[in-house]
Amino acid sequence: MSESDEESIAIRCECIAITPVSGCGRLLALADVVIEIAGIEIIINSVRVEADSNGTAVRLPVDRQKRPLVVLPDEVRNALGDTVLAAGIEAGILKERSVQAASVAG
Repeated sequence: MSESDEESIAIRCECIAITPVSGCGRLLALADVVIEIAGIEIIINSVRVEADSNGTAVRLPVDRQKRPLVVLPDEVRNALGDTVLAAGIEAGILKERSVQAASVAG
């Protein structure tokens, strides 16, 4: 398939819940996110918002051995991170300056 034959697919992310967490080290909040790709909705619960050395990080859930429970392509992971950070700012959990140094880890 040539590049001219490829179609772009819209990705929609929505943070349906974000809950502040205190007293758990670097963990600032937990978020539940809906991702819609080509009309198919996927819900990811317990997305972590953490303070790290670079500012704020959004981390996908992991199992007890620290293996990712969900693996997403960079484009989807970045959209998810932007959505969660915006929801954190809107909820007053994060400050606007935190967004500049944010990262999304898989």
